[in-house]
Amino acid sequence: MKICIIVPYFGEFPPYINTFLYSASFNKEIEWLIFTDQSVEDVPNIDNVTFIKSTFKEVRERIQSVVGKNIVLDTPYKLCDYKPLYGLAFSDYLRDYDYWGYGDIDIVCGKIMKFIQPGLTKRYDRIGDLGHFCLYKNNHDVNTRYLLPVKDRHGNEIRLFDRVYSHSRGYAFDELGIRAIYKYYHFDTYKNEDLVNETKTGCLDIYSIDPRFHNYQGAFIWNKGKCLYYYLDPKSEQLRYHEFGYFHLIKRHQFTHFINKRVDCFGITTNGYHQLDNLNDSNVINIMNKNHSSYSKRLKYMIHSYFFSGDITFRNILGIHLPLFELFREIKNHTLRV
Repeated sequence: MKICIIVPYFGEFPPYINTFLYSASFNKEIEWLIFTDQSVEDVPNIDNVTFIKSTFKEVRERIQSVVGKNIVLDTPYKLCDYKPLYGLAFSDYLRDYDYWGYGDIDIVCGKIMKFIQPGLTKRYDRIGDLGHFCLYKNNHDVNTRYLLPVKDRHGNEIRLFDRVYSHSRGYAFDELGIRAIYKYYHFDTYKNEDLVNETKTGCLDIYSIDPRFHNYQGAFIWNKGKCLYYYLDPKSEQLRYHEFGYFHLIKRHQFTHFINKRVDCFGITTNGYHQLDNLNDSNVINIMNKNHSSYSKRLKYMIHSYFFSGDITFRNILGIHLPLFELFREIKNHTLRV
């Protein structure tokens, strides 16, 4: 089974690129093709990650050739809406692959294959449904499903993609749009709740959004190719861990500490990555204790994220974002935290 992930990335590489690449090297069964305008002379050479020199304009032209008409694609961030077209736009690179997919590099890879293998074995059309890692069976039928119409709440037939290519705002079509199409037509999707553990947007400190763990004091630990989430069991007060396929470190604007060499183990806190000499209870507790900023810093970061950054919602008036629905949902689900 041959798998390829397409990642266009333009502009300066983030400081965590080396950590992503090193963790990706533990997933030899998955290949990444990163299209970029950056020099890769100082970037580690990883066997299953290939950098392809490209400009944003060239990628835009690939996508426009698929759509067949003028498209709105003015910034790299808008590429999120066009990810479901990558199977066609990059078809010349994907001929020999059974599955293609899209992803991000703000992730730390664990044993991803362990968590997607059941879906691959049963030949699901789609594996996962998130923008930072999603696979599709590589055939024409699956690759053109982004064009399928659905019915809106009034019973009118609409094609969700029409608004994507004609407006500059983001619609999260790589997640919400495709998810709606697959649900409407009952197309099969393999999902594994243990594939990813994400950090909570709007929180300065590193908290899991997984509903099984979001109220626990926890620690994101990478150990010899595995992504392990450690937490204190409130009943026994014992350390326990849960393995995930990868960590998604979403919107980590305040990271200042990075790892630029191969290490066997590291933990992740509010300010970045921390090498661990070995994995024991003492080191895990130390990571948990380091993952705490002052209340004033956390509150300031939360206010900026929710109302001024656009990280939570695109809705805004005079530059002030209005995350009303998001706040209501978090309060209702008891997931709001500073």
